[in-house]
Amino acid sequence: RETNPEKTIKQLKSLLPMASKDSTLTNNVYSNIGSIFESMKNPDSSYFYNQLSLKYNPKENLPNKFVALYNLGQNLRDLGRYPEYLKMNLEAFEISKILNFQIYDTYIRIALAEVEQLMGNFKNAESYLTYLDKSLLNPEQTKQYANIKYLIAKEKRDFKEALVNLEIFKTYSDSLNNVAKTKAIGEVKAKYDIDLKEEQVKVLEENNTLKK
Repeated sequence: RETNPEKTIKQLKSLLPMASKDSTLTNNVYSNIGSIFESMKNPDSSYFYNQLSLKYNPKENLPNKFVALYNLGQNLRDLGRYPEYLKMNLEAFEISKILNFQIYDTYIRIALAEVEQLMGNFKNAESYLTYLDKSLLNPEQTKQYANIKYLIAKEKRDFKEALVNLEIFKTYSDSLNNVAKTKAIGEVKAKYDIDLKEEQVKVLEENNTLKK
């Protein structure tokens, strides 16, 4: 069956009473709710729950704090609050240096490059990309990376470099759109199959009733 985000959120909230004495569990519950709202394209609600995730995170749990800050940054980007997005990313960047996790460093560098580019600071954006490990980027981030590189090259009037990155951006955009379409078609088909089976069961039950 299709996943029901509202139902999942309700189930997660039901865990909060038992999580009241466990700040790490509370943090994770709020973080998961924030992620669901983000997937529902609801940055306001996602931001609210990600704030709670950060609030209830134990101070010594730096990995969870990094995730909360990173997620809040993504919300602020979607809300167009770029100076706050930059501030959140810089705080997360300092944590990534302490943790020395390559994946955290990569994720926060692409986020910092994005916000600097959005604010028109192309040199700063380029500096964050310099030491970024591209092999750790997921498809969405690879598309993001290519777009930032394209805009930087365009600003520098390096049209050859701009064209190369524009082609990469388009390739990943098309690929991600096809994945999204395939997923949507699969969900519609699954719902149709379920409805069809339920209708068949209903007809059989009615026939049995008539025979009696």
